[in-house]
Amino acid sequence: MNKRTILDRVIVDTPALLNMIKHCREQQGSAQGLLMGVVQPNVGQQTDSLLVTQTMPGASKIQMQDLLRQMESDSQKLMDTNEIGFYMSARMGLCFHIETLTELLSVSKKFKNSVMLIYDQQKSDYGMAPLKAYRLSEKAINTIKWTPGSSLDAHFVQESINENKLEVKEMFEEVPIKIQRSHM
Repeated sequence: MNKRTILDRVIVDTPALLNMIKHCREQQGSAQGLLMGVVQPNVGQQTDSLLVTQTMPGASKIQMQDLLRQMESDSQKLMDTNEIGFYMSARMGLCFHIETLTELLSVSKKFKNSVMLIYDQQKSDYGMAPLKAYRLSEKAINTIKWTPGSSLDAHFVQESINENKLEVKEMFEEVPIKIQRSHM
């Protein structure tokens, strides 16, 4: 099932969250990795939730492909998990730039409900909410026609945004997050 639905929330399993935070805090600069999980339909409603069951620190594309192949064979034994997005670290909310947009477009082509999870270490240090989840809005997906593997031309994107009158506040949708305690 790879159709875009209304996302009620992103549920993050505690071990996956701790792995992500550890990776983000250990990296000097920005950290990035994959979110693996499943879609959970909300029974009787027209919304779904994404359950993040594990995270994988960023690696090269070849290493990622090897890890994904290994996980696909392992997931058949354990649980049907898929790549549902990516996570990244940010400083004081500064996470929206052309590389982020390119990555989010790329993962959205593979999985329509893809999200990016942002962990802001500085906000965490000051007791502010450090975790946010975003996905591209339907209007942004329709505005920016892009094929994975090609470079995202900033000039073309700007023309398309102007033509469709897409404002920055309409480009991303924030999705509520719920932390799920492990039942182990």
